[in-house]
Amino acid sequence: MDFSKLFIDLTQYTIPFGYESDIENFLPVGWKKDSVGNYYYEIGQSETLFTSHLDTASSKKEKINHIVQGDIIKTDGTTILGGDNKAGCVILFYLIENKIPGTYYFFLGEESSVHKNFPHGSLLAIEANPNFFKKFKRAISFDRKETGQLITRQLGYNCCSDDFASALISEFSKYGIKYEKDNTGYYTDSAFFGNLISEITNLSSGVWNEHTTNEYVDISYIKSVAIAASKVNWELLPTKREIDKFEPDMRSDTKQGMLSKDHKIFREVFTMLDELYFVCREIRNYKSYLSHFKSGRKYHFTKWHEDDELTLSIQNGKINSNGIEYRNIEDFKRHLGIEKMNRQKFFNLMIDEFDKNNDKLSNARFHYLFYQKGGDRKKFERDLRKSGWLLTKIGKGYQLIRESNSMKYISSFEKLESGLELNHIKKFNELDVNESIGEKKSIIKKMVAFFLLPVSLPIFMNSSTEFKIKTIKKSILNNFIEEKAEYRILDEIKYDVTQPSKLKKIRDRIKLIKRNDKYPTIESYINMWKKIFKKFNILNFKNKLDTDYIFEEIAEYYSQYTDDEWVETSLEYLIYDVSTGKVRKKTYTEIWNQTPPGTWTQSISRINRMGGLEDR
Repeated sequence: MDFSKLFIDLTQYTIPFGYESDIENFLPVGWKKDSVGNYYYEIGQSETLFTSHLDTASSKKEKINHIVQGDIIKTDGTTILGGDNKAGCVILFYLIENKIPGTYYFFLGEESSVHKNFPHGSLLAIEANPNFFKKFKRAISFDRKETGQLITRQLGYNCCSDDFASALISEFSKYGIKYEKDNTGYYTDSAFFGNLISEITNLSSGVWNEHTTNEYVDISYIKSVAIAASKVNWELLPTKREIDKFEPDMRSDTKQGMLSKDHKIFREVFTMLDELYFVCREIRNYKSYLSHFKSGRKYHFTKWHEDDELTLSIQNGKINSNGIEYRNIEDFKRHLGIEKMNRQKFFNLMIDEFDKNNDKLSNARFHYLFYQKGGDRKKFERDLRKSGWLLTKIGKGYQLIRESNSMKYISSFEKLESGLELNHIKKFNELDVNESIGEKKSIIKKMVAFFLLPVSLPIFMNSSTEFKIKTIKKSILNNFIEEKAEYRILDEIKYDVTQPSKLKKIRDRIKLIKRNDKYPTIESYINMWKKIFKKFNILNFKNKLDTDYIFEEIAEYYSQYTDDEWVETSLEYLIYDVSTGKVRKKTYTEIWNQTPPGTWTQSISRINRMGGLEDR
């Protein structure tokens, strides 16, 4: 098998939910479809279920432009790669090609956080034919990020026994693949089989920065895992975990209707526990969970990554948790430790948490503390910067980095291969330590604007109303919307380990944009302009009465969409140019190449309507 070619073939396009059939031609010969549309193969008499999923974390089908650097495969930065979960698919294709006994399932719609179309193909399969899956002793997914992680916990439960995990680690180690037990999993398709199958896990498959445009895979690692997996004696692995006794509510689209007092309390409690990263073992459909609620019924909540359990029921307006009765929501909140900490105490708490965990916190722990202690994200990041720290997003978590220590910043990245780190350091030492390009340009612009102000301001104030409206609209687009979009793009690019020579300039540009961003919303930016007009109205000899009209027109124009929608659209036509290290507007050709057939005209029209390419 040519692993690299196969992977590139499978990732020619992003595959949103509903487009999985587009890659049928690349599936191994002999596939079948179950009653709900999932693809599967059966080889021999086996009690092992292998799973992966065909969809990618994307909302639309887009052409992927690959960049291949040795064993590393990534994109040109305009799309995600789809290594999640085409890497897992490649591994299973290899096992099928080598006729390794097992049932191989390729599920639809796993990326529900994107398509919002609950449930997953795996849940539909379970609902349609649960008895089919009861014959399996183990369910194995290859849908975990990076390397070396063998997931022992999903959906808030211990999904495999210690004996099973140890035996599987031992098997892979024989063939050069080192795995370690990891309880920080959230879920993939295998997680939903907890009350049907005994031993369940998810294994690292060589994918980094999943769900982002910086996603990349190490094809040599994918190949190594596949070869090792083909040599594992899956049927002899121990089966020790007791099958879950929790019976989840069946999926339902029932409308919630009239809510009783107990329903309303449960809704508040459920939302609160969800914010604290508890998951309810009986509930799979968060859309219609209130339709299933019954007063007096016991519900079991567990933390995603900890053995912290609550058995909870609500009856006659009272909350019973682990045998203790609480008269109202406020009493229950106090029990859970929910309180509003002052700013300094919260800052100290978070620093201590990061310190105890080698400057890293998972998404779950990070957001748990913010909710529990009433922390303010913006204030916290401001306090961090004052103390010389930078909060960075890493995969499904956060890391604190000393801003003044550039080498620590570099070392925070994962090594792609031995010997590459030295090259990073060498390149980083060659960085221009002076002001970034963005800062220089900004300073020059400000100086020119300052000296021309006495001339330009009266001219502008006495120009036509239409010209003023057009100019201010353009200013909002260039200096508010596109800068916010640029910030998002650069915030992702700064994690790209393949471009260490650009890191300093990128970080400086990000800080500059952030520093100049005094106005949090388009409305506040418009109000800034309005204040300028009122202040300099004395210079407006021709149109003294047009100020209100101008800003009503501008406000109406920008109220067509939310601030986020304006930014999201601008992201469609902006691109990070690797050659210059800057964000620029895409060419029409680039937009054409990434636009699905038949929608190019609509895409260009929408972009132009929102001001992005009107001058090009």
